[in-house]
Amino acid sequence: KHLFNVDALDANTAWVVGDWGAIETTHDGGATWTDRSLENDVVLYDVVFPDRRHGYIAGEFGTILATTDGGETWEKREVGTEKTLFGLSFSTPEKGWAVGIDGLILRTRDGGRTWDVQRGSEQAEQLDELGFMETLKNPGFYDVRVSGQYGVVVGDTGSLLTTTDGGETWTRYALPEKQRLVWMRGASLAGEHGFVVGANGFSAAIDRGRVLLPGGGTATVSED
Repeated sequence: KHLFNVDALDANTAWVVGDWGAIETTHDGGATWTDRSLENDVVLYDVVFPDRRHGYIAGEFGTILATTDGGETWEKREVGTEKTLFGLSFSTPEKGWAVGIDGLILRTRDGGRTWDVQRGSEQAEQLDELGFMETLKNPGFYDVRVSGQYGVVVGDTGSLLTTTDGGETWTRYALPEKQRLVWMRGASLAGEHGFVVGANGFSAAIDRGRVLLPGGGTATVSED
């Protein structure tokens, strides 16, 4: 099995997810692991625990799993899409976001029981129906992080969005021309500040919703 993501709750407890429905947990600092994998072979891409009892997992085919008992049991939540979801972030046990292919951003305010679309469409597109320009317009999103009022989303073709109102709205930023096709895969945020990283050694700092580029420049707000 390939493992794609991990969330550590403390020095002893962590959860990991991966392909073939892989879910594993440790409660002794990684000395031993307990297998909690699903019976089907769905690929799971991200796991987050906003507190010790509430956790969420995202994966392909619109999969969202939720636990309210610290991972003893997991329940599938209906999302309204079969699109692959790559990233999750929860600022509280109830309020969270999921991101995925075709520029999709979903939001929940009730612990994943219901979801609304903030960007993109829940409807799956046929690849042969998408032209190159449409693909650039709706690139995949791979990671999302929200901390208090601030948040960031990253993805394909230089996709970078931030929020300064707790995820109510998202502002898209345009990178310099030579970096607009950079695939960005990771984001980290602590309060008002954070970082994003991507292909070809790309990195940028996030400061109160602004995007600070290497060398002292700043990204500009996109018209989109």
